[in-house]
Amino acid sequence: MRDALHAMFIVAVVMTCSAFASGEPITKEDLVKKSELIVLGKLSDRKELDKDWATATLTIKETWKGDAKLKTVTVKFLAKPGNTASWTYQGNEEGVWFLRKEGELYVTFHPNCLVRTTFTDVESKKQVQEFLDAIRKIIAVEKAKP
Repeated sequence: MRDALHAMFIVAVVMTCSAFASGEPITKEDLVKKSELIVLGKLSDRKELDKDWATATLTIKETWKGDAKLKTVTVKFLAKPGNTASWTYQGNEEGVWFLRKEGELYVTFHPNCLVRTTFTDVESKKQVQEFLDAIRKIIAVEKAKP
């Protein structure tokens, strides 16, 4: 029951795209627009860079937007939750990632930059799929623009 409630909370946040980063909400359209790379993938090999930052290898299974030749990228993120951002990763998360490149690394730029695809309950899986279908439509519209 606790896992189902936790999953429903996470899906609710993802579905509404109302989480805040530095006080600003983000829409699905802006999430797609601001992302240089949108991929389905899984993190591994988390490494602490220092007391504030960590990296992990993101193994890409499918590319939705960006360089389809990439098979792995290094993602940089907060090592621990901070005052202005609460997203950090253990290094084994799997899902659809919305990333922006900074130097040689990719970064998440909003709490909604990871849509987990590992839920097991039917309702959460349905809600995530609806969200991801909407994202795919937005990407298709973006690609169709001259």
